[in-house]
Formats: sequence, C-alpha cells, structure tokens
Amino acid sequence: MKSLSYSIACAFFPILVAACASTYEPQSHSLYPQSPDFTGEYRFKYPSNESLILKCTSNTQCNMSFTSPTGEQTGRGTNYANATPIKDASQLQFAFEYAQQHRSAPSATDEDKHTIKALAPLLDQKDYRFNNCIDLNPEEMPQYLVVCKPQSTPWAKPTVFLFGTLIAGTCGEPFCRYVIIPLHAKTSP
Repeated sequence: MKSLSYSIACAFFPILVAACASTYEPQSHSLYPQSPDFTGEYRFKYPSNESLILKCTSNTQCNMSFTSPTGEQTGRGTNYANATPIKDASQLQFAFEYAQQHRSAPSATDEDKHTIKALAPLLDQKDYRFNNCIDLNPEEMPQYLVVCKPQSTPWAKPTVFLFGTLIAGTCGEPFCRYVIIPLHAKTSP
C-alpha cells in the first residue's frame, strides 16, 4: 500500500504523476528463450565474493559447491544423481510471488538484499510461471532443493533458479518457504 504522503504528492503535483506511476509499475524486460536442458555450469556470487556453483551433466545429475573469495573450491561439493521433475510447482510459485510483494522489506539482511537485487529483472515480470523444475534430492529430502530452468528469462544468458528451503522459520522478509537464487551460465574469463 502506498503511503498517504506519497499518494497526496502524486495527486496534487501533475509533474510527478509520470514518476509516481512508474515507481510502482514493473519494468519491462525482454524475455530470452532458453533450452529446457539443465546441462551446464551456473554461478551466483555473494557479496563476500564466495560463489555458489551448480554443475549439471544431465537433467538428473548435478553437483553443488561453493568457492572461496579467492576462487578455490571449498570442499568436494554435494552430488545429486537422481534429480526428478517436479509435478506441482505451486510452492515455488508462492515463494516467487511472496518475494515480489516483499522485495523492499527494510528488515532484510544484506545477503537477502543482494539476492533480491540480483532477482530484480525476474521479480519485475507479471504472471511469470515456473516450469521445467527438478528436485535435486527427492529420496532423502523432497523439495528441499529445487532447480528450475524456465522457457525464458530476462537475462541474455542461460539461467537457472535455485529454490532453497528456509530452515529458520517458514516466512520472513523478503522470502517465504524458499530463498530464490538466480544462477547464470559460467562466462569465459
């Protein structure tokens, strides 16, 4: 809900009307088509310069690891050899819509603010739907870690979205049920 002073300024100062309208309208981003194949290496860099890396050799086999700020891999990573397609993406859709509505949360951590900023082009999309999603570890922890590669994204490079279950409570600001992390295809140095 817009604040009262914001509404008054928009109503009585015609010069501000265009600026007021654009403040709450999603930005228009072109959507780029992408292959439904998960094969590839995808990265997300945190403010600490650590990176989350997802390498998929097929639609059912992926490895998730982290690198230190110096670029060295920390640990072996976790192998997921039996990823399976998600049939019901309603929880994912709910998490996305919640993030859209709560992206300006003042109480968000710096890491969450960084993630929301990275997600901004996606959060600006109206009626965006997630499809082509896989559950990385369905036998042990169903829908704990889910990766989606939709048919199109607002980025001009292959992108997947990692939905990671929030452990400390189900809802917060700006995420609920899942934190959503955009991982982009590795680019050449």
